[in-house]
Amino acid sequence: MNMKVFLGGLAGLMLGSIATLIILYLVAPSILFIERESRLGYSETIAAIYESSKAEGGIIPKQYKLDVSLSKAGYEILPVSVIELCKPEYAYKILSEDECRAAQSHT
Repeated sequence: MNMKVFLGGLAGLMLGSIATLIILYLVAPSILFIERESRLGYSETIAAIYESSKAEGGIIPKQYKLDVSLSKAGYEILPVSVIELCKPEYAYKILSEDECRAAQSHT
């Protein structure tokens, strides 16, 4: 194989990889998160999420109050929460069928 062809291919691969990483870095946040401003206050928004989830047959296993956690570490921020949402019928389907689960070694 010609060294120029090899180096050209290697440079193309590297540039393509870098371009892909840059695109992922710029686009991924908009794919992973949906952000909408609530017309309600913070507490009312949290309550509305709980009510909506319950009305649709969902459950909320856990709410992480990040402002409380950070306050314990000496940092003060505006209220912010991460809320786990679960639809039991979907979770059951995914978790009960082995072909839907990621392969893991059982030790």
